Amino acid sequence: MEGWSAGYGEALSSEQTARRAGRQCHRLPTKETAILVVQSEAGQRQFEGLTIDSSPQGVRIQTNHFSLAPGETVELILTEGQRRVARCRVVWVGPPGSGRYGHAGMEFLDLF
Repeated sequence: MEGWSAGYGEALSSEQTARRAGRQCHRLPTKETAILVVQSEAGQRQFEGLTIDSSPQGVRIQTNHFSLAPGETVELILTEGQRRVARCRVVWVGPPGSGRYGHAGMEFLDLF
């Protein structure tokens, strides 16, 4: 079994590891070009990004668009293979100086 040690010599499953890390599902590594569409008072802006990992509930994106904020709604367009579109809520943004700077965690709200 994979995952962190649960103590007493047993290992955690992927699902248990995800729950301990605050996630509902295990993430799978992905590398796919993404377009983020952000609506603001100034109008619609588009930014390019790259998926890092994903689960049925959400995705982690790496992007140079550093003004994303938790709670913000973003349209995510995956363009490789069959085009997929999802409306997402930004859950977290990696802080400057951290290993996650430039990354954002997004929860799927609607899949189109």
